[in-house]
Order: sequence, then C-alpha cells, then structure tokens
Amino acid sequence: MDPRYPIGDFVMPKDVTPARRRQAIDEIASTPKKLRAAVNGLNDTQLDTDLDLARNSADLTARAHEYTLADQRLAALLPAIPLYQQVIVNTYSSSLYGVEQNDLVADFDTAAWYCSGGNCAG
Repeated sequence: MDPRYPIGDFVMPKDVTPARRRQAIDEIASTPKKLRAAVNGLNDTQLDTDLDLARNSADLTARAHEYTLADQRLAALLPAIPLYQQVIVNTYSSSLYGVEQNDLVADFDTAAWYCSGGNCAG
C-alpha cells in the first residue's frame, strides 16, 4: 500500500444513483468535522515554540526560517491529504528536429512534497 494514498485508487462506479450521489456529498461534507476531531487536543510544545519565535522575530530571514521549521513540524504531525495532482503529458513528433521540453511548464513532484516533513515512507 502506498502511504500517500491510504484508501487506494479512486474507482468510478459504473452506475451513479441519486442515493450514491447523496452519500458521496455527505462524506465530503463530513470531512472537515472529522479533520477537526483528529487534531483536537493536539499539543506540541516544539511547534508552539517555533510559531512563537517566528511571530516575535523582527528579522525577516529568521522569521522565514522559524515558519519553515513550524511548517515541517506540521507536515510530520498531520496526515498528507493530496487533493490535486497535475497531469503533464509531453508529446512530440519524431519527424521534427530540435524539439526540447518546455521548461515553462513546471512538474509537480508529489513524492518530494510528501517527504518534505522528513517522514518519508517508500
């Protein structure tokens, strides 16, 4: 199992009935409540310290560094919920010469993003 996608790949049902559509809407609507319940009571003194240091720092470089540490701490504590993954398709004709990849289109490396909290699995 890929830990980035703990519920597995999405499989679209062949028949979507109004009852199934209502169930899916209810599941989506209940997600914020479930996330709030999951982090309720979360108390991490290191995270609080990093946020306090960042908030109270006058130096912008130090502030950015402290917020980065707090962001990494949150990434390690909270589950990853990828909501979007960009699909990039590079095509070319073999009859053309001098074709190069378009560097203006940025690739999104989900594996690197997921491992940014220092909690890599896979």
